[in-house]
Amino acid sequence: DALERLCRRVTFLPAPPGRAGLRRWVTGLTNLVLLRAYESDPGIARAVTERLAAGYDLIQVENAYMMPYVAPVRGVPKTLDIFGTWAAGVRRDLALQESLAGRLRVIAAWLKAKRVERNLSRLFDAVYVVSEVDRAYLSAIDPHLRIYVVSNGLDTDHFVPAPEPSPPPDHLVFTGAMDYTANEDAVLFFHRDILPHIERRLPEIRFWVVGRDPGPRLAALAGDPRVTLTGAVDDVRPYLARATVVVVPMRLGSGTRIKIMEALAMGKAVVSTRAGAEGLRVVPGRHLVVADEPTAFAAEVVRLAGDAAERQRLGREGRALVEAEYDWRVVLAPLSQAVDEVAGRPRVGACAR
Repeated sequence: DALERLCRRVTFLPAPPGRAGLRRWVTGLTNLVLLRAYESDPGIARAVTERLAAGYDLIQVENAYMMPYVAPVRGVPKTLDIFGTWAAGVRRDLALQESLAGRLRVIAAWLKAKRVERNLSRLFDAVYVVSEVDRAYLSAIDPHLRIYVVSNGLDTDHFVPAPEPSPPPDHLVFTGAMDYTANEDAVLFFHRDILPHIERRLPEIRFWVVGRDPGPRLAALAGDPRVTLTGAVDDVRPYLARATVVVVPMRLGSGTRIKIMEALAMGKAVVSTRAGAEGLRVVPGRHLVVADEPTAFAAEVVRLAGDAAERQRLGREGRALVEAEYDWRVVLAPLSQAVDEVAGRPRVGACAR
């Protein structure tokens, strides 16, 4: 309904069925040998081709998995929205692989991602990235690539600070889609390597994992009385509001973490790894706390749990940063300008939608 209020026409297509059994293995092996990063589904390809025949001023692709559907299109400006640089994120995964098979899988994914990134300027008139880190990375690969930085953002009228419960409930909160590998790794890493150090100092601590579709490895944590897995929730704000500290122990992935923006917008103290805070215009020690090594991460969580004044100071600084840098009203202006420039339209004030 929301899309239809903004668009002349909206078409929804079913996701292609997943491959199973022998066909899945043959397809995976073929993709590996050919270093084919993404496949296209014939049904979606036909539907997209039919729609594009109507004529458009600009084609915007959200998510690299949609690239094959528009790669053959000529004569219309095309842009790609990149949530995080793929090869950079995959390279980080390599150091965490313990088996030869895992390392080979990551190396193959890295090679495929590099092939895609080297060809972006052939396929697209411009790309959007979410941070200057991603811009620098892609510019080094292809100096001819036209790149716009359009930050992730959020509605600061929706995510607002709430009074902290008194006394604080000793809740540590992590939010995100739990079927995303980087989030699953972060939760397992925190539970295995960080939470035991915290519990020695704070025996009443509770770890809340808030997000949809936890897989079997996360579901196994439900037997730990310290851990609560909520699954899908309608609204993350009540969980963030009760958090003593929001933890972001990310080791994988790239882009910028909306989970940190949401926590800062609600005035919460955040402890993150460097990988978790990457790409955000945060100053460690001013807007949040950064620690990578498990005992150091745990020590910072314990310190903040016992220092309400410091939590409040970080909350005020974090909220001010989000209002200035990541409010939708701020971050969408560069996107509006980019659309007009790539489509070759003269600028007449800001584009409303």
